[in-house]
Amino acid sequence: MKLTAFILTLLLFLSACNSGVVKEKTTQEEEIRTKSNDTMRTPAISRPDTATAMSRDAISPGADGMEHLERQAPQGALNPYEDLIKRALDFYRDNEYSAALKELNLAIQDDPEHPRAYYYRGQINVDLNNFKDAKQDFLKVTSKIEDDHRVWNFLGATQTHEGDNESAVESYNKAIALDPDNALYYFNRGSSLGQLNKLQEAVSDFDKAVELGMNTSGIFNNRANARYMLGDFQAAIADFTRSMELDPESMAPYANRGIAYLYMRDTLRACADWQRALQMGHPLVGEYLERYCK
Repeated sequence: MKLTAFILTLLLFLSACNSGVVKEKTTQEEEIRTKSNDTMRTPAISRPDTATAMSRDAISPGADGMEHLERQAPQGALNPYEDLIKRALDFYRDNEYSAALKELNLAIQDDPEHPRAYYYRGQINVDLNNFKDAKQDFLKVTSKIEDDHRVWNFLGATQTHEGDNESAVESYNKAIALDPDNALYYFNRGSSLGQLNKLQEAVSDFDKAVELGMNTSGIFNNRANARYMLGDFQAAIADFTRSMELDPESMAPYANRGIAYLYMRDTLRACADWQRALQMGHPLVGEYLERYCK
């Protein structure tokens, strides 16, 4: 029995929170690319999209961000740049994105060389899924400062979103060099390495993220996919199972674990997983139930 190529893509939305630690939010977008009816479709490594349609709570640029770059003004003097930044963040907290961007644009006009407004504008552009604009903003910031790990992580995530995983890995390398104990940076780099088919390196990064305390459905789903593609099906099944335990509402791990079971010729378990995925509303597993589970 030949197996069919099955790519289930899970987009992972990552962003930096106020303290500089990064949080993650996941959504599933399963895609199918049919090469033929005679080859099995394998699960794909999920990619970090920062950057992503990120949640506002995960970004929260107001309370912390680049305060060490605040432009100082003499005591008692007006500081229009910082006033514009403050108003922008107030608008952002009220979900008034257009008004926030307007204030940040004015701040950039006031001082086009100061990086702080670019940093916040990049975060808001990420929140609005304007990843191309966000990347340009973060590139501007890194041209001015090189020692802020959060900026390198944001830049890497926007590069990944555009499919430039080699540049993303370089950006994550810099983030990790500056903050080597940040689990999410290893997760992000591992996801990009997976997209580059550097699977063993990806697994090593996912292992490090877990070692540092990351315990999310996304990390185990990604590591499972990498292990699956390396042929370590038992370990992949264990990770898919852990992913399900952490997020019982996620359809992708059931569909993916079913593929791993099928590859091990355990059709009974494969069909049970696909049936569960179908009940949860997965749009792609019906054909596998028809083909393998009659």
